[in-house]
Amino acid sequence: NFVISTTAQLSPTGQINATTAYNQALALLGLIASREPISPTSVTWLKDQQTVAGSWPDGFGVDDNPDATALAIMALVAAGESLNSLDTAVAFLQNEQLADGSWGDLDATGLALNVLGRLPLTDTALFTPTLATLHDSQLASGGWTGFGDSASPSSTSEVWQGLVQIEQNPSAPAWRVVVSGTLTSPAEAILAQQGTDGCWPNLFGPGADPFGTTDAIMLLTTPPTAWTFLPEPDTYQLYLPVILNER
Repeated sequence: NFVISTTAQLSPTGQINATTAYNQALALLGLIASREPISPTSVTWLKDQQTVAGSWPDGFGVDDNPDATALAIMALVAAGESLNSLDTAVAFLQNEQLADGSWGDLDATGLALNVLGRLPLTDTALFTPTLATLHDSQLASGGWTGFGDSASPSSTSEVWQGLVQIEQNPSAPAWRVVVSGTLTSPAEAILAQQGTDGCWPNLFGPGADPFGTTDAIMLLTTPPTAWTFLPEPDTYQLYLPVILNER
């Protein structure tokens, strides 16, 4: 049981079996998605990991990490913090945007869009180069990849959710590509990768990939319209056997 396993590893400091802000944010989002109460100490621990620059470290030696920062913001907002109280973190994300409109890799770009798309931005031109870069990086299959040549469920899911948050419809013709004579959306590209066991395969080795499977489910249960940081839990029911079998 995810909830029992996770909450059983809650330390007095608030850490949920996590030594990094990134993993703490993931654990918080998982518990919130399960509609479980969150310990205030867990939220405080994550907030305390924020650097003076407004960012959160990735746990691998990079203090100013857009991925970890965006994920931490998402977890804190889902836990009840307001975006206004996280203004230094938001400012960090805005300042990390590169000249091509991205935040470095596709995962970070999708996560950043997911956060910044919730702000009442007056200058929507901020995302114009981002959209161009995402179009240019879209694969012939319709998806996106962080590494290798095949569409990645994780990268495609992050980009899809980011596009939705800035009021782009990733299922619209503008984001579809022709595959074998058929207009294919990014979601259909990822759905085509699903194995006969219901899971999504590991792109870099044998067996199924629980992380990629989870991200694929997030993509497939996120409608192409604006949403909050967490979809409704009922949308996961179809895939629950897949998640349970891949723990």
